[in-house]
Formats: sequence, structure tokens, C-alpha cells
Amino acid sequence: MHDEESIGPPFHIVIGVTRCYRCGGAFEVAAIAGSDPEGHACFSTHIESMPEALLDAVRAQIAVYRKVFSRSVGHQYYANICPHCDALSGDFFLHQPGELFGVMEPEDAHGLRVISVGPNVNGSIVGSALFGSSLDLIFEAATKA
Repeated sequence: MHDEESIGPPFHIVIGVTRCYRCGGAFEVAAIAGSDPEGHACFSTHIESMPEALLDAVRAQIAVYRKVFSRSVGHQYYANICPHCDALSGDFFLHQPGELFGVMEPEDAHGLRVISVGPNVNGSIVGSALFGSSLDLIFEAATKA
């Protein structure tokens, strides 16, 4: 079993480019940020459910984002999928310190884009909340769209 949390608005989609571990192809991936019940900004990982409007907004930005089963975590969650070979690009890897969304220095965030998802998205995400300075660095240094 895993811990579930409710993550609400305001929502932001963070977009960046990674390489597939299986085929080596480059592709865009997304991470979703929101707020915990106390209003602290956080990444949402291992998302089990989300508002349909938010899912539509993510899918409008990247090629493949769908709910898949992960053997590593033992359940299904919404994840980035390599459009070249259909491999899962897991949340654990993408958010590790020093990886794409595990930004350690401001300059590491310069290739990322942050998209604010408007107030028309109601509801909350059921998933895991991930806190840390990475999100602050990303909001400060990434390109805003």
C-alpha cells in the first residue's frame, strides 16, 4: 500500500525534455505541481486520479501521458511514456536529485517550461506529494508560459 494525499489548485505543469532509458530517444515529459491542504506548493507524483480538465491540459502539452501499471511501485498511476518505444519514464527517476525535475541549482531549471493551469480546473489530485527546494528553483528560473 502507498500513501495517498489530496493535492489541489493552483495547478502548474512543468515541461522538460528527457531521454528514454530503453531506446535513447528524446521526448518531452510533464510533472504536475499543486498545493497540499495547508497551501504548500508541491509536486504530485504517482497520480491515481486527477480532474479531467487537468489531464486534458497535460495531454495538450506532451505526446503520451497515461495511466499505466508500474512494477516498481506496485500500482497504476499517470505517467510519462516514451512515444518512440512505449517505455514508462517513472516519477521516481524524473524527480531524483540532479535529474530533470530534481533541480539542485537554478541553472538546471532553465530548460524547463512552467505552464499555469487556469482557475477553471476544479477538484484535486489523488497521489503523493513531493516537497523540496526543486519546485521553488523551478518556479524562479524556468520559462513561464
